Amino acid sequence: MSLWKAERSFDIDTLIRAPLAEVRSFLDDPQKWVGFQPLILGIAEEPLRPGFYRIKERLEVAGVPVKFGYRARIEPHSGGVDSEAWTAPFIHVANRLRWTAEGSSTRLSESSHLDGPRPLMSFVLRTARTAHIEMLERIRREIEGRSRVDH
Repeated sequence: MSLWKAERSFDIDTLIRAPLAEVRSFLDDPQKWVGFQPLILGIAEEPLRPGFYRIKERLEVAGVPVKFGYRARIEPHSGGVDSEAWTAPFIHVANRLRWTAEGSSTRLSESSHLDGPRPLMSFVLRTARTAHIEMLERIRREIEGRSRVDH
């Protein structure tokens, strides 16, 4: 066990009442959905590094709003999206977003692994988990609102 570094993980999922093809189409383009994460203010792809993005985020620390930027790699593929984010101070987040058909619906599941400074890990875990739960719910509502499937 390290006195300096800690690791934590969480898993979340939601059922989207829309066919797999619609979910995949929406999630294949990070510019469409990353902004559904409630902390994100903006996202821009790095022009010389396809798949790498600069992300601007806002969160509250001890009741004070703080804006900051970080770098992320977002890689869509046929079964989901893999992403990694690197932010100060020495925080790394790896996410695995997966989609699977369940009848005429789609199960959207995310596994997240975080590592960073031990003194910050409770805050980082709580903040990330809350934001990603909200992100999946916002994505679900958006896709279901666009879907042609009867709810």
